[in-house]
This record gives sequence, C-alpha cells and structure tokens, in this order.
Amino acid sequence: QPAIFRDTIAANIRLARPNADDSAVAAAAAAAHLADFIDTLPEGFNTVIGEGGARLSGGQAQRLALARAFLKDAPLLLLDEPTSQLDPVIESQLADATRRLMAGKTVITIAHRLNPVFQADRIVVLQDGSIAAIGRHSDLILNSPLYKDLVQAYTGLDRIQSNNLPQDPISTSAYQTTPSTQVELSLPQDGDLESTAPQSVIRRLLRFFKPYLWEVLASALLGTLTIGSSIGLMGASAWLIVTAATHPSIAVLQVAIVGVRFFGISRGVSRYAERLVSHNLTFRILTDLRVWFYDALIPLAPARTSRYRAGDLLSRITSDIRTLEDFYVRSLAPQLVAILVGLGTGAFLFQYQPILAALLGSTFLLGGLLLPLGVRHLAAGPGRSLVQSRANLVGLMVNYIQGLPDLLVYGQAKRKGEQIEEVRQKYNKAQLNLARVRGLNDGLLLFISNLAMWLTLILVIPCVQDGQIPGEMLAALALIVLSACEAIQPLPQAMETLTSSQEAGSRMMEILDAQPAVRDLMDHLPLPKDGSLQVHDLRFRYPGSEGYALQGISFQLQEGELLAVVGPSGSGKTTLANLLVRFWG
Repeated sequence: QPAIFRDTIAANIRLARPNADDSAVAAAAAAAHLADFIDTLPEGFNTVIGEGGARLSGGQAQRLALARAFLKDAPLLLLDEPTSQLDPVIESQLADATRRLMAGKTVITIAHRLNPVFQADRIVVLQDGSIAAIGRHSDLILNSPLYKDLVQAYTGLDRIQSNNLPQDPISTSAYQTTPSTQVELSLPQDGDLESTAPQSVIRRLLRFFKPYLWEVLASALLGTLTIGSSIGLMGASAWLIVTAATHPSIAVLQVAIVGVRFFGISRGVSRYAERLVSHNLTFRILTDLRVWFYDALIPLAPARTSRYRAGDLLSRITSDIRTLEDFYVRSLAPQLVAILVGLGTGAFLFQYQPILAALLGSTFLLGGLLLPLGVRHLAAGPGRSLVQSRANLVGLMVNYIQGLPDLLVYGQAKRKGEQIEEVRQKYNKAQLNLARVRGLNDGLLLFISNLAMWLTLILVIPCVQDGQIPGEMLAALALIVLSACEAIQPLPQAMETLTSSQEAGSRMMEILDAQPAVRDLMDHLPLPKDGSLQVHDLRFRYPGSEGYALQGISFQLQEGELLAVVGPSGSGKTTLANLLVRFWG
C-alpha cells in the first residue's frame, strides 16, 4: 500500500531521489512498465494524480512504488509484497526488471506470491513468530510440510495435476491471456467540473437569515439598547456630578439618580440578552450551514471529491465553517447597531445644536465607513492568505502523517517537514499582518473617538457662554459623543472578518456548486424481485478524457451465479465495480 500524494506522477516517483533528472525518472518508470500508461495521460509525467492514487488501479499504484525503488537504487532492498496487486502478465513482464534491480544488492522479500519467493537464494518460513524452516524452494518442498502446504494452497497443485495443466508453479504462461486495450485516465482538472452560475457569496450566506428575521432584528435592537444604555449612563452621570456640585435640592437630582441606576442595570441586562440571542442565532444558523454542506457533499463522493486533498476538505468542513461563525456576530450585527445608534444619538444632539449632529455624523462616517474600508483593503491580502495557507497547512499535515512510512523509508521526512514549516511561516505571517492591521485600527479608532469628544467640547463651550446650552450639559454632551463612538469600534474588525468570511464562503461554494457525477432519478425504479443482474452495451468515459475506460460491456448474471471479472492491471475491472455501485454515472 504505497503512499501516493496528490501531485504529479513525476513528483511521486521522484520522492525516492528529489534531485533526479527527467531522464532518470523516465527510465525508472520504463523499468516498472509504467511508461505506456503514462504516455496515455493528457500531460504525461506532469499529470496530477489524486491523493492516495485516486483513479490509479492497485497494480498501477504498485508499479509506481516499484519505479521509486528503481530510482532509489539502494544497496539494501526490503520488498514487502511487491507484486501483490499485479496480474500474472505484468508480474511476468516485471520479473527481468526486478532481477536487474536486485542484482548485487542485499534483498529481503516478504511475499505470498510465489514468483518473488522462487527468486530467493534462501527462503525463511515463519510460523507463530518462529522460524519453521530455512532452505531453497526445491529442498523445502521435500523437507518442509508447512512450506509444501503453502505452495499447494496457493497454486492448487493437486487440482492442476488432476486437470492435466502445467505443474510448474513458476510458469505464468499457462495463465496469460491477450491483454485488452488499456485506457488509463487522469483526474479531471479544475476546469472539468461543472458548476452553477456564480453568485454573490455574501448574498448566499444572507439567505440563511430569512427564517430568522425576527431574531436578527431582536439581536440588533438589543445591541442598540446596550450601547444606548452606555450613552445614557455616561450622560446622566456627567450631568449628575456637575449639577450636584451646585448643591441643589435632592428633588432636582432624583431623576438623574434614578436614570443612573436604570441605565447601569439595563446595560448589563441588555448586554446579556444580546449575547444570548445573537449567539443562539449564530449556532442555529451554523447548524443549518453544516447540514447544508454535508447534504451537498455526500452526492459528490467519491467521484468529485477525489480532486481535493483530504486535509483540504477537512479544513473546509472545520476551519472555514468556524470562520463563518463570526459572519453575523462580528460582521453584520455591528453595522446594524452602528446605524441605529448613530441615528438616535444624532437626533438627540440635533436638539441642542445641529453642528453637533453633523460632527457625530462625520465621526461615524470617518470611523465607521472610511476607516473600515481602509482596513478591509489592508486586510484583504492577509485574510485570503490566512484561509488559503491554513488549508494548505492542514492538507500537508494530513499527507505527511498518511505518507510518513514512505517518507521515512526514502529519507524525505525532513524535506516534507521543511515544506510544512514554509507553509506554517506563511500562515504565521498572515496572522501577524492581520494583527498589525488590528493594531492600526484600534489606535486610529481611539484617536478618532477622543478627537470627536474634544471637538464637541470646543463647539459647546461658546454655546454655554452664550446661554444657548445649559452649563451642566457641557460634560454630558462630550461624554455622550465619546460613548456613541463605541458603536463604530467593531466596524473595522467587521470588515476584516467579512473578508475572511467571504474567502471561506467561496471555498465552501466551490464544493457546493460542483455537479454530482451521479444523479438519482426522480422516479426510482422498483427493486428486482431476485438477485439477477443485466448489463447491456455499457460505455464509460472519465470527465476530461477522450478515450473510453469501458465500452461495449454486456453480460447477464442470474441469481445464485458467480461471475469472475479478470484482466490485466488497468483494463477496467475496478472501474466496472465502481459503476455497478454507482460511484460514477
């Protein structure tokens, strides 16, 4: 079971010797009888094959592993079932090449197939973890009942003798048939997959809010009440402190005292209620999102999903969906809250001076729109890089773990580790760049908020001197403006989160828009009353391929009958089996 990575055929063979030139790779492939197959591929050695050798037959994957061994040309060989997936024809053709590979080398072969065993200078027979016999084939047939039983069980020696068939278990000529035409196909490239017309990712994500419209409005209203309570608390407190300094009667202060208590309590209550409603809404939407994603993914397997790394799919299912968790709480809700708070606070300030409402509007425009747009522009590159490098990192890690035995055998674990470290550094760099953008955003927001407060003081002082605004409102209006700026503080981060959510959503839509290779009929045919099977003029061609993998296949199988499908490696046996279970259509 060799580890086949989602990479080109040349790169998979070159795993044994990364610095090997193209001629050496081609020679290794020819020695493994893989060259004819590679010539049928659309891009030859540069054809990308799927993870785990998707679309390769077992024999082709094993020949690719043998090509690695030829390329490595190591002085000590350990061959664990080197021909277990090969048909007798290919096994016979590989015999000479394998003998050349083993010439002058120390070789240990672990095998059930007899051809590799017969080539050994010495055979060790194991039983229950101990050596039962050692010798050559001819000696062991005479002196080791266990070895003789193994050979007879494998070759059916008694049955061969009774049917007057060749008795030499080494010979494969008696079992050879004329190889059928082989049509080997590569994975479909990215452009081969059909997809629906492109739509706005954000618009499609917003569709999930339709069933939850009232919860969305309630969450936005509670968020507005939270910031409104903060504004009221700061304004009432400032008015109370300033007015109390003039020693009025308690009756004058009573309303402000009650207001401070009310706003202080309501702020905590509304904040808790807002978190409860918004996060409950988020989790319910995420539930629908995950169910939608899985429902769309299942019909794509295994035909359409073979183009992706397992780690990439894992990243889309986990990390990308987790990124979308912030789509509502940190992207949409803050914008609704900022609009409501800005309108409400602006209307209150307008009663005192229209210029104060204009100042607040300018502050919200600068800190709530222009700054977020700038942050989105700065965060666009790092946000995309973060999502993509995270997916690559997960894919490489899964590949590394799955292929670790082969990487260790060929001494490439360190090189693969360096590739992972390179992607990890890119991921860390994207995180660092986003952190710098956040730092710049926080600093500018703090500056804009305090600037608005000081400008309010500058504008209100002349009005107080002229008697247009009561003096006790000076501090209150300045703090009201400062508190209102709380509504725009999440907006730059909302834009940053929106960029990451859009990238994560695009990666999900790429999966969801892919057309399944097999579609169920609207009206299902009734199940047959018996277990018979009839196949008539079956033809099949993989997407993006010109030649047919199967054509003109017809047979009938009655209930209770046994049908054996045989043929050379790559002749279409596995493809036929996949079609019968509707992996392809």
